[in-house]
Amino acid sequence: MVLFLASLPLDTPKKQEIGIKSSTLDLIHRYEVFSKSAYQDSTGRWTIGVGHQIKDSEPQLLFANLSKKEVGKLLERDLRPCETFLKGSLGRPLSQNQFDALMSLCHNIGVDNLASSRVVFDIRRNQLHSAANSILNWNKPEELTKRRREERKLFLSDI
Repeated sequence: MVLFLASLPLDTPKKQEIGIKSSTLDLIHRYEVFSKSAYQDSTGRWTIGVGHQIKDSEPQLLFANLSKKEVGKLLERDLRPCETFLKGSLGRPLSQNQFDALMSLCHNIGVDNLASSRVVFDIRRNQLHSAANSILNWNKPEELTKRRREERKLFLSDI
């Protein structure tokens, strides 16, 4: 009896879709204050939830006492533009670890700053080590240095 292995279907594992997962949220929660009420961050900006900077169009948040669910929804809303940008604007696939590192950075500096950053420029040129090193440039105020080092390390972990 002759077996034709070429005709047998191979079980190829499906590539897992990157996205906002518990690993993403864990990293962000490690460095952002969770607060149900407004407070001034280290730079004096009014903040609530998980690093949500209160906009002029959101004065009600200055006096709010959010539930845990409301904080989660606010974070989800804040992360959506970062996720959309990272999934559609880099010109190359990312690993989940790279995505998590960049989501943390984006949530902290904003999608506009990330989009115009050296980090993104280098990723688009496939210069991943240089991109990782450029993450370290976003360390003002100085208390962000530890976060940036962890993001860099995580970004490089799959290279």
